[in-house]
Amino acid sequence: MQAGRARVIAAALFRQADRPERERREWDQARALLDACEPGLFDRAGTTWAGTVPDHGLTEREHKVLTVLAQGLTAEAIARRMDISPRTVHRHLQNVYRKLGTTDRLSTVLRAQSMGLLVEAC
Repeated sequence: MQAGRARVIAAALFRQADRPERERREWDQARALLDACEPGLFDRAGTTWAGTVPDHGLTEREHKVLTVLAQGLTAEAIARRMDISPRTVHRHLQNVYRKLGTTDRLSTVLRAQSMGLLVEAC
C-alpha cells in the first residue's frame, strides 16, 4: 500500500513539473498496486493522497525554478527555458533558499530531494 501511495504522490509531482507522460505512468502503476491490495482502493484513496505533496511554502513558480535548477542549469539558462529574466530567476532562488533554509544551489537541491520536493527523472 505504501508503494501505491508513493506512486500517487509521484504522479502529483510530475503534474507540477509538467511531465504528463510520467504522470500518467505513475497513476497507472499506483492504480495497479493499490487495487491489488484491495479492489477499489485507488478510487477511494488515490486523489486524497495526491493532495499530500509537500510544498514547504514554495509558490508554483519557485517550485518550477527549483525543478529546473536541479537539472544543473545556470540562472540564464533557467530564464530562457521559463521565458523570464535572469533577475527574476535570482529572486525566485533567493526565496527558495530562504524557505528551505539553504545558502547555495547544491545544498538546496539536496535538501529539496530529501524533503520529497523533487522527483528523479528517468
